[in-house]
Amino acid sequence: MTNKNDNTILWVIGIAIFIVLLISGFKIEFFTVSGATMTRTVPSSVQPNQQFTVTYSVLGASGSWGASIVDSVSGGCTFPAGNTLKSVLLSDEGNTKTITIKAPSSGSCTFTGDYQFGTEAIRNFQNSVVTIAISGGGEEITCTTIQTKCEGTTYYTCSNNAWVSQGLVNGQCGYTSGNGTGTGGAGGEGTVSKFDMNKVLFNIGGLEITGWSLIIGVVGLIFLLNLIPRK
Repeated sequence: MTNKNDNTILWVIGIAIFIVLLISGFKIEFFTVSGATMTRTVPSSVQPNQQFTVTYSVLGASGSWGASIVDSVSGGCTFPAGNTLKSVLLSDEGNTKTITIKAPSSGSCTFTGDYQFGTEAIRNFQNSVVTIAISGGGEEITCTTIQTKCEGTTYYTCSNNAWVSQGLVNGQCGYTSGNGTGTGGAGGEGTVSKFDMNKVLFNIGGLEITGWSLIIGVVGLIFLLNLIPRK
């Protein structure tokens, strides 16, 4: 038979565990980024010495997350701080970030870089090429045969100096077929989307109740009820 001191110890332990778990349920962020990808979108061609924009877009992330971006450009194009961009994209800012680029007078520019969600593995962007349009006569060359590009999740290849859409290609431009086995973006594995346990389900007196806090509260309540002596 359990004596009074044993019951007191169990009560103290139970209450302590309940408080720790409850606090953890509200304060710890549970990210859903295992299947998330990021794409880089650039125009196929721009005018000499003009400014254009590059857009970085996050797909498949939920909850609170952060991602780092390290991108480089060659061929004479420049980011605001030079040939390299080091930046971050946070969920609080939205799912896109736009950067202004300065084009050179001629040639083409190639973008190469990578991104990382939190402590997840570093993933490479698909290489992107921007051609500087020819001015003052002559046939404008939009692209060359070896070039490819992404516009959103649409994959393009170059044929006869013109961009040709290949549509949604599994493993390219952050697109996966949705069967959970294809690659997501450049170098990442796609996963079946998961329920976000950190999503707010409802509010009680201004207190936000998430899936995690609801489960923890129910488990804690059951534990405390089992500690109450029965007659």
